[in-house]
Amino acid sequence: MSKFTDNDVKQWSILVVDDDYQSANMVKQVMDFYGAKVEIATNGPEALKLMQWFKPTMVLLDLQMPDMNGYEVKDVIHKIFPNAPFPIIAHTATVTEAETPSLLKQGFDGYILKPIDVDGIVRTLQQILERKRFSRSE
Repeated sequence: MSKFTDNDVKQWSILVVDDDYQSANMVKQVMDFYGAKVEIATNGPEALKLMQWFKPTMVLLDLQMPDMNGYEVKDVIHKIFPNAPFPIIAHTATVTEAETPSLLKQGFDGYILKPIDVDGIVRTLQQILERKRFSRSE
């Protein structure tokens, strides 16, 4: 059972990085409904620029973007924020359950599939946040 409440979601600031604006906007619309603040970047450099002033609770990264893919963006974020308190979450249509350990080894804190599960996204993100907070407290 998660210890989060709806009020926690209202305190979230989410950075969605995806070159597919429709996909990013779907996350924004759903999370806006729950009261989260969401910023969208359509590429890696834009995301890194946004992070100069926008302090996210979590970052959702599309893995397959032109110029700078999600893996590269994640690596730069880890260099800028070596002990990032926020999870970096792969947001992809291509990952399978069997690939999850590989994503975690590569520095992602979890993943959500495209298209998003409108009914389950908050629960999934809460679980990832909880794991990140737990791992930092160890």
